[in-house]
Amino acid sequence: MSRYQVTLITVLLLSGLTCGAPSPEDATQDSDVEESTIRRVSQREELFHSAYGALDAAVLERVLHDDFIITYTHPPAEKDKSRFVRELGELRVVFPDLTLTVDASTIVQQENGALVSGTRTFRWRYDDEVGSYAEGFRHHWIPTGGGYQLLRAEVLPPLEE
Repeated sequence: MSRYQVTLITVLLLSGLTCGAPSPEDATQDSDVEESTIRRVSQREELFHSAYGALDAAVLERVLHDDFIITYTHPPAEKDKSRFVRELGELRVVFPDLTLTVDASTIVQQENGALVSGTRTFRWRYDDEVGSYAEGFRHHWIPTGGGYQLLRAEVLPPLEE
């Protein structure tokens, strides 16, 4: 065997030792990172829904990414961050007794952030009339310097009550 072949075989064997299958410690670290992501996104999701239900534009300004887009499927529409926040502020006058409940949600870590899917119900009182509306949603959260921000929201068709 030539010196070159011996060197090549040695390099390949050593790389197999250092780049082999993941160790249990690697799996634990990955699991810890995923749990941390899910916990942090869950906290941001709670903050978002609290601000959304309270129609709190100041909090939403901080939670939403500058490139935030929300899309509605029924009827089809799309709004950017400034329009979404402005219109929520206007709704405070119309629906002072609005409540928002997240009925169910799941969080899945993705390569660059997390996806939250769920259902929520809005309830309100307007001129002594009580109303409610249930819908599905998907939220795409991305990591930023200060934690996670909501980049994209999708409002899915209304749910049957």
